[in-house]
Amino acid sequence: MTRALITDQFYLDLTHIFFDLKSQIVSAGLAHDLAGMQALTLLRLNDLSPQSMKDLCNLLHCDASNVTGIIDGLEQKGLVERRSDPRDRRVKTLHILPAGKQLQQQILSQLVHDSKTFLGPLSDEQTQQLAAIIQTLTANRTT
Repeated sequence: MTRALITDQFYLDLTHIFFDLKSQIVSAGLAHDLAGMQALTLLRLNDLSPQSMKDLCNLLHCDASNVTGIIDGLEQKGLVERRSDPRDRRVKTLHILPAGKQLQQQILSQLVHDSKTFLGPLSDEQTQQLAAIIQTLTANRTT
């Protein structure tokens, strides 16, 4: 499909896929006593590039008080912690803790298991192609 062939339906289909995947993430999070936004946020964090609270607000398109509540819950569970950025102490960065990394892996394992249903209509070759396409798209993202 060339860019000229992208239609409104393409974006409607992507939206349906997005919501299906979000539902699976929320369900996997609930199984581990996480609210939906806590599960999504936990999957977003990584060891290599701590994320600032402001960047997370921008990513989620929500008020800082909402992100504070999400992070408060994750901190109370011992999954993440806030730290002052060494370059600017006013900036708080989010760091995933070992328990958070472990729970993140459990949620990802559940998603991989559930992908058999989610990706069921695809052949193995199509699944590999989709994975390669998604890796290409995410390799160039800026957030």
